[in-house]
Amino acid sequence: MRYFKPQNNASQYFAGFTLVEVLAALVLLSLLFVGVVGARSRYLRQSARARSRLLAIDKVDDLLASWWMDETYRIKAGQQGQLIDDATIQLIWQIVPVKNIPNLPAFLAIEVVRLEVVDKMANKQDGEVVLSVDLLVSDLEMKAKLEKAQKSEDIETSEDSVENEVERGGDDA
Repeated sequence: MRYFKPQNNASQYFAGFTLVEVLAALVLLSLLFVGVVGARSRYLRQSARARSRLLAIDKVDDLLASWWMDETYRIKAGQQGQLIDDATIQLIWQIVPVKNIPNLPAFLAIEVVRLEVVDKMANKQDGEVVLSVDLLVSDLEMKAKLEKAQKSEDIETSEDSVENEVERGGDDA
């Protein structure tokens, strides 16, 4: 701030800012304003993503609960469906295969699948994965086949052992 002496040589001084000081203050204020606007837009974007994730978690929890309650429902890779479809958000779910656990015993008949929730309203071409849950799914049909094969092997081995006993019993007599 500078003090200016009036033109008529009076002893009185006036306080004021120079044009450079005013411009520097305006530049600083505009930079501060741009920073605040940028932070606000990031906040709004993150808030919307958080809201959609919370909504997706709630809907997926209901979906999984209904699947577990229905004993006849089979979760398989390739299934998909709609969770939410309105003007602001469009969430779909899809089951995708996951590389299964190596060295997993075949008699367990377990498969790993991933339940993905995708926001189709996101800027990406295929949507944005909002949530994913990995599930261990028992393939009951495969388990039944394996058990049937195991039983038939047990029967064959028991028949072979009976024949061997008969042959050994016949040799002893």
